[in-house]
Amino acid sequence: MVAAAPAESHDGRNGQKTAARGGEHAESDADLAAAQRAAGIANWISQIEADLGDADIELPVLPGVAAEVLSLTGDDAASVGRLAQLIKQDQSLASHVLRIVNSPAYRGAHEIVALQQAITRLGMGRVSEIALAIALSGTAFEPGPYAGLADDAWSLALSTGLWGKEVARVARANVEIAYLCGLLHNVGASLALQRLVANLKDTPAPADSIAAEVLVATTAPAGTILAAHWALPQPVRYVIEHLGDELADEQLDQTLAITQCAVWIARLDAKTGFTESRAEELLAEAAPEFLNLYPDDISNLIETAPQVRAAVEAMS
Repeated sequence: MVAAAPAESHDGRNGQKTAARGGEHAESDADLAAAQRAAGIANWISQIEADLGDADIELPVLPGVAAEVLSLTGDDAASVGRLAQLIKQDQSLASHVLRIVNSPAYRGAHEIVALQQAITRLGMGRVSEIALAIALSGTAFEPGPYAGLADDAWSLALSTGLWGKEVARVARANVEIAYLCGLLHNVGASLALQRLVANLKDTPAPADSIAAEVLVATTAPAGTILAAHWALPQPVRYVIEHLGDELADEQLDQTLAITQCAVWIARLDAKTGFTESRAEELLAEAAPEFLNLYPDDISNLIETAPQVRAAVEAMS
């Protein structure tokens, strides 16, 4: 005869019910916290979008040096003397340029002591890139409690610009435009952060993790406004506005694909390093396929990683 199973005790049943209710409460609390977090993020995004739609919003002025350097981009008639004179107009800029060109990333066997010497040795394109990056770094609004996010956005911009050049080379595309698009792809980040800080008032500042999500949603619209305000080149404006879009037009989207690829590499390189072990992951992305990049092309890109990192460090 099979013995009957012992009856469950009253206390045991109560314990199970209490545990079940505790689990339900924990799940409910987590759902409520997630919903509140999502609502808070949506509210911050809405406020920033409303600010960006205000015709009276205060926008930074593109530094004169940056505007003139941009005007020299792609100008085959521009002279070494003109670029040197342009940089010399701002002593701080000139000092920064000389410091960078004498860094391990750029310096040759001998110290560079004059701007014209730097341009002769490195080329107008390279010195223009350095000068433009320095000039643009001074346009950021005061980020308040989000200095870390602002620094991360600028580092990503520098890295993306420099990686954009490398991707453009293997894709046989315009290197100068690729650099500009990469450097300026997230130019709206500082404006978005400034609007977030301006809306704090008596409200506690949201955590960096929340601010980062708000930034993801508002950088592109803020950048679109700045790009129009600064009359940036059309390819740059297109990339800023469509960075997250799917690639479709073979000619129109080439620079967009280069920038998407460069952003992917820059983010990866900042976290774990861009190595051969990650090559297949990049090849699985839409941008390399759109650009007809092959494993050998990716390997060539990976070989440039130490030089790109050194340049980012020198220009940061």
